[in-house]
Amino acid sequence: MKDHELAQWGQDRLNEWFECFQFDGFEEFNSGVYMLVTFAALLNIIDFAGEVDPALAQSATRAADLLLERLAMHTFRGGILAPMGRIYRSVLYPYRQGSMALMNLLDPAQPWDYAEGWLAFLATSHYQLPEQAVRLLSAQIHETYTTGNALIRLDKTDDTLLTSVASPRTDGARRWPNIALDSMPYQEGHTYTRSMNERFHGTSCFEPGTHGYQQHLWYAALSGDVFLFVNHPGSTSEGGDMRPGYWHGNSIIPALTQTQDELLMIYRIPDHDPVHFVHLFCPFARADRVVEENYWLFLQKDSGMLAFWTSARMEPFDGLLAGCERRMYGDSTACVVRVSGREQGLSFEDFQADCLAHPPVWDDVHCKLHTRSAHLEWTPGHVETRCL
Repeated sequence: MKDHELAQWGQDRLNEWFECFQFDGFEEFNSGVYMLVTFAALLNIIDFAGEVDPALAQSATRAADLLLERLAMHTFRGGILAPMGRIYRSVLYPYRQGSMALMNLLDPAQPWDYAEGWLAFLATSHYQLPEQAVRLLSAQIHETYTTGNALIRLDKTDDTLLTSVASPRTDGARRWPNIALDSMPYQEGHTYTRSMNERFHGTSCFEPGTHGYQQHLWYAALSGDVFLFVNHPGSTSEGGDMRPGYWHGNSIIPALTQTQDELLMIYRIPDHDPVHFVHLFCPFARADRVVEENYWLFLQKDSGMLAFWTSARMEPFDGLLAGCERRMYGDSTACVVRVSGREQGLSFEDFQADCLAHPPVWDDVHCKLHTRSAHLEWTPGHVETRCL
């Protein structure tokens, strides 16, 4: 292939990628690992494609701006806390994820990470960081947005953060077609490449009971280092190399919904799955106050408060990390998270009393979960995108 033919081939492929991106956004969205790689690639297009195709450079600039703005939206008190299309063990350390290096560029007061050297691309780039992203770091945000097939909700105040993907989506949106499901022989073009990537590296179309990979579904946080989440692990050992892993990803996707200050989820583990528990991660020692009472867990950090309820008894378990894990054994588990801050005007004791006086209602037979403000029912999904 001659140089001009190769250049045209690359130009055509990039235009195809940006056309998909315009409608669907990022598939491995908000990844604490891979957003850095994407950012570096976009910088190359911004810096070197302009003379050949100015529109390409403009498209890359818009994509880089959106990447930074989304990560800034999810940055909360020193950590990136976001649902992610692909992640590894750094899910346990929001303040040390590689993408924090990008947030440190926006605001040097944010924690810094080496980021595997990907920021070297920025050293000789003429790309200008978007001012809007800097403002989003500390803004109060109540927003729902789509990326890939995922519908993501973010509620960030000065004291608390709650964010999740919807499983399933109930807004009537239709997913993009995965053509590799119908035609396995290779086809030229980004649509087929993306379809195969979804089959092998996990979908962004979340539905209850389907198989997950390395997607992270939600966080509830009082700071960048005081937070919790629940997942259904892909192995029973923290030392394993499975994907999904012990903490990163979900072997079985739950039903999941969120309101402004409350998150509901239901897990149902099928008989054929080898792991019959879900577990909670929380660095308890970093909280100002921790109270465990029956099926409730209460946390306080500064002016933020968080309550976690589960239908199964929480059993402490120490793996590679001590004092951070609670397991909930069983095939059917419901969980609820509530957050509250200074705007609500409640003391920690009042917050506990209010939660205890209004417990969730869980119907295990029909898999229905009710709270004062929300309802969730588990119904099986039918997304077949993984090569199992």
